[in-house]
Amino acid sequence: MGYIYDAEERAKEQIKKNLTDTPNERIITRLWAMIQAKWSDQLHHLLHAAGCYLNPAIFHGENSREIRKNRDIATGLYVAIDHLVPDNDDNDKLRQDLNLYIDSVGQFRSPIVIRARTKVSPYIWWRTYGINTPLLQKIVITVLSQTCSASPCERNWSAFDNLHSKKRNCLLQQKLNDLVFMQHNTKLQRRYNLLKSNRSLDPILLRDVEENDDWVIPTEVELQEFVDGRDGLLWSATQEAMGRNEEVGVTTRSKRHY
Repeated sequence: MGYIYDAEERAKEQIKKNLTDTPNERIITRLWAMIQAKWSDQLHHLLHAAGCYLNPAIFHGENSREIRKNRDIATGLYVAIDHLVPDNDDNDKLRQDLNLYIDSVGQFRSPIVIRARTKVSPYIWWRTYGINTPLLQKIVITVLSQTCSASPCERNWSAFDNLHSKKRNCLLQQKLNDLVFMQHNTKLQRRYNLLKSNRSLDPILLRDVEENDDWVIPTEVELQEFVDGRDGLLWSATQEAMGRNEEVGVTTRSKRHY
């Protein structure tokens, strides 16, 4: 929970940078509107913002000044506090303790505590060094212990589910097997190259990995081919029956058309 908001913001910034290479301003506007809609409807949550604020590695990190000025993050934090601590006296005490964390004073100014911000997980950090502010510690651990789910997007990330989406159901069995083999071994090769170059593998992968799926998405010409060459059934008809308009993401072919 403590990393998801920062990861989402970094992803949006990277997408915005990538879109600057697109010459068509109209397409950029449409794509960014779609991204913002997805962010607002499915991805963004106030608890994500609260988790970002309470993650010492991020809050006291290189972007600390921007985070402190971010209204969305502050709003998420205080909404979570008011919801979890309805008692006025406890709420006031918690906000006082929160200022110790914000200003790095008291127990939070120790060099050991400061070094540990990036050495251990936010949960471990608060459990270890938040003992002098028990109410704040309890609330922070409650927030950071929440799990995050990306179930609305997971099919596009899973090689198996992505290959079995409606747009790919018209693939012949051998072509489907080849695609599974290619994607699986591509990921293994990438991981091997990282290990060989002595680069660490981040368990929270924030880099976008683009797979070349041009040969997977059928072209308009291919859609006019017969399914088996005998009964007159076209691939386009099978796609229409299965839901032709289903979107699974922007492909490399569509990117080139932009």
